Amino acid sequence: MKTINFAIIGFGSIAKNHALATYDANLRFSLPYRLNISHIVTRRPVDIPINGVKNVLDIEEVLRDENVHFIDICTPNDSHYNIVKRAVAFDKAIYCEKPLSSSYGDALKMTELVEENNIKNSVALMYRFIPAVRLLKSELEKGTIGDIIDFKIR
Repeated sequence: MKTINFAIIGFGSIAKNHALATYDANLRFSLPYRLNISHIVTRRPVDIPINGVKNVLDIEEVLRDENVHFIDICTPNDSHYNIVKRAVAFDKAIYCEKPLSSSYGDALKMTELVEENNIKNSVALMYRFIPAVRLLKSELEKGTIGDIIDFKIR
């Protein structure tokens, strides 16, 4: 079975969710490959409690590594554009947490970069699958709640 190695960039709560989802996917689904977190890139040394996962401080280390098939960007939104630019320069596939960017302009530039360089990419839009969010969407479409002016979801 083929192993697909990837690096998680950042190690906040979203990154931990992505790590857990990786192991869940390997156990729950009959994937034709095994997902493997090989590196976690952080700004400071962290003792990563996952067997075989290397903590690195320099993103260049994982971008240069030919055994890393893609990167999973889980950093603050305003850093996504620069990370995508660097990943494109190394021809790395990209999975980016949403929102894609903190500005529409940067999001467009990111889209152009991956398209022009034929980089495989995806944006994590996972909340749309949560049952409560699907119910809310359905009720909004029916007009049950009326016009939304402002909201917070917790």
